[in-house]
Amino acid sequence: MKQWKITAVACLEGFSLCVTWEQGRESLVNLEPHIRAFKAFAPLRNPAEFRQARVGEWGWHLEWPCGVDIAGDSLRRLALEQVTHMMTPAMIKEWRQGLGFSLTQAANILGLSRRMVAYYESGEKEIPKYVALACMGVSAEMRAHS
Repeated sequence: MKQWKITAVACLEGFSLCVTWEQGRESLVNLEPHIRAFKAFAPLRNPAEFRQARVGEWGWHLEWPCGVDIAGDSLRRLALEQVTHMMTPAMIKEWRQGLGFSLTQAANILGLSRRMVAYYESGEKEIPKYVALACMGVSAEMRAHS
């Protein structure tokens, strides 16, 4: 099993983190649901304590002065679970319009029907993880070729 080594962490609004991995990639992780739900994370309910997150020895976990820690593998899993909720209807519409795509053009490049893209933009259907990832990939390709 691959372990995810952490090289840096930044505390964001609320109880969210931006974790930088050894491979240079970043993940956004919202820990608030876990901080609120689990007694073990109770000390992190204090925003001043939460903001003291630091990379643990060897980079395999994050730790806080209060003694709370969380493994890199757990952070990576949470980040992947949360990515589906990272693309909202407004975000997919902004993505499409920002690239100058019509609904039909966006549908064609994503391999979807025009109607499905319209459903995602209106919020009628939840945007699946693979669509959010495809949008990120299209954006990266467009940047690389511009």
